[in-house]
Amino acid sequence: MPSRPLVLLSDAHLAPNDGAAVARDLAGLVTRHGEAEILLNGDTFTLSGESSEQASLQTLGQLLDDHADLGRSLRGHLAAGGPVTLIAGNHDAVLMAPPARELILERIGLGSQAPLSVEPWFVRRGPFHVEHGHVYDPDNAPAHPLARWSSRSEPLGIALTRRFVVPNRAWRFAHAHETTFARGLWRALRWYGVRGPAIVARYYAVATALCLQAGRQSELAEERAAGDRAVDVLAERAGVPVERVRELVHAAPAPTHQRRRDTFMRLYLDRSLALLATASAVASFTAPVRPVGMFIGALGASYLIASVVRSGSRYRGQLGPSLRAAAERVATVSGAEWVVFGHSHREDEASHYVNTGAFSRLTERGRPYLVVEARGRRAHRNWFR
Repeated sequence: MPSRPLVLLSDAHLAPNDGAAVARDLAGLVTRHGEAEILLNGDTFTLSGESSEQASLQTLGQLLDDHADLGRSLRGHLAAGGPVTLIAGNHDAVLMAPPARELILERIGLGSQAPLSVEPWFVRRGPFHVEHGHVYDPDNAPAHPLARWSSRSEPLGIALTRRFVVPNRAWRFAHAHETTFARGLWRALRWYGVRGPAIVARYYAVATALCLQAGRQSELAEERAAGDRAVDVLAERAGVPVERVRELVHAAPAPTHQRRRDTFMRLYLDRSLALLATASAVASFTAPVRPVGMFIGALGASYLIASVVRSGSRYRGQLGPSLRAAAERVATVSGAEWVVFGHSHREDEASHYVNTGAFSRLTERGRPYLVVEARGRRAHRNWFR
């Protein structure tokens, strides 16, 4: 049972040239709870747009310099003996790299003895199992929860961020993952005006490349093997039997980027081809090959209509239920009374499950976080104002 209070939050998403208000409020929260362990449950930093691990670490250092108030509050908390724990998420997976902890401590002016922990997957605090949750989102899951991955083997959602969203400054699509194919096209043309066709063309170039690479990344087998080798260490640190940790690894869904068909369907390339076939048929209406073109167009139109009628948006509303179901599995396998996730950016609660929501989202109540009193057995919601 935790001997001191816990303050848990997720998804602060501090990014270059963004997040000053979030960083200021996070600094205030740390100062307000000087007696607690501060547990930052993934995606504290948005580092997924950088081209390499080294570049991500450089950006992490720059973020700590830019948000000096946060650095000072963390320094004061740690220097007074207050623990701070960072869990790696999908957007700040670089925290798994060994230099990350040393870099953070160096930038805030403390030595290696400070009570700062950086965890690659999950922690246990008494009856609470805490992890970011992206392992149970196939679009953002790594090859192994304990594996460090590179830009050549990254999850699909991160690959789209790095290769499409950031280079094209298409930030409006960064959180539009539940949109339909047709709505996505319409939004691109409406939001970006004359740039719209070019944005769409670049998306298809990236999507095609990702589909061709899916499951063929040479690093995947190596990452799975490296992750398996790290299970014993995590089990000992977390105080969970190693057999249960291995069962948790196997209970996670297969990542989308490991399967070409899943990637093809997730990127809506099937509907894109159907639309292209339909448009080609219309264009060939007066051409000598009209019968062939019309036949292909009819097939495309039929597939497109049937696909939309059958499922509409294939992914809308799936993440929340998926995380709730995953939390039940985690509780059963690990023996935890409560499972705490973030990742979805939505506050949620069910049997054995609490989702903190995103600290980066300022609601009418404030920024959401959880508090567990010392030796407590249940998390209580709070909002920082």
